[in-house]
Amino acid sequence: MVKRQLEECPDKNPRTIMGEMPFCTVLIDDVDDFTEFMKENLEQTARLLKEGCALGITCIITVHAARARGMDEVNKMVKQAADGLVLSAQGLMPIFPVPGMRELPEHGDGLLFRNGIYRRVRLPEAV
Repeated sequence: MVKRQLEECPDKNPRTIMGEMPFCTVLIDDVDDFTEFMKENLEQTARLLKEGCALGITCIITVHAARARGMDEVNKMVKQAADGLVLSAQGLMPIFPVPGMRELPEHGDGLLFRNGIYRRVRLPEAV
């Protein structure tokens, strides 16, 4: 669809075209399960996710940091993220750097990272 609009309106850039399209979010619940399920098409899927993010599509991926051991392109994308929400200790290989144990989130809290800088946030209780 973006290619078609670029051909029809060559003066527009892809980000502008995406801004005019309906809001879209990709949600992947548990990157380990996702990569196992998509293993045959994982490289193509990772490429599409990267292209989508570059065009402004929001991508939300949940991961248990202690289990994020994959070396595939999707796991690399997760490990290189600058934005995220930390809900508990991240194990030995943290994705987001937390300076000390005192800074780890407690029940009902989270550390919201934006461009590698975090702030503590209160989370709503699940009903």
